[in-house]
Amino acid sequence: MAKAKAGGARVLRDPFDAAGIVRAAVIADQQGAPVGFARFNKVRPELKPVTGSWLWMEYVATDPEAAMTFYGDVIGYRHEQVENQGSAVYHVLSLGTPRAGLFKSPFERVRGNWVPYVLVDDPAAMAARAQSLGGTILVAPRPDLRKGTVAIISDPAGAVIALQKYPIS
Repeated sequence: MAKAKAGGARVLRDPFDAAGIVRAAVIADQQGAPVGFARFNKVRPELKPVTGSWLWMEYVATDPEAAMTFYGDVIGYRHEQVENQGSAVYHVLSLGTPRAGLFKSPFERVRGNWVPYVLVDDPAAMAARAQSLGGTILVAPRPDLRKGTVAIISDPAGAVIALQKYPIS
């Protein structure tokens, strides 16, 4: 927590133990993005993602360089530019293995945010289902965005997630 505070983060929830399984804390980083940190008490096996499971995380940053410095200092993430997504420069954050992506937000008035990805078989169908349940389709699948394999939705409270078919074929 000291490294996060020194880097400009605000503590939203002090470290706590959850059911003896994990020690966790929640902060808002220097760009205002809330993020939780967890340390498992046991070694967690790496699992192959299955439909409906968490697949990936991306940080949409107002200041990518500051975000990469912050997460490098606090967590130890290394970053590597891997590709350009249209006009966006894309970085992978890793701790030996890739853990998340990071790129500059294309939106002027949106603060930094983490976007979780969920593995789905049909992003368009799942986005339509979310909409029928009161959610909003923010980005419908389209061929120029990861070959039509991604939809971005928000729930009725405004929380945003991405739905992705993977692997991208």
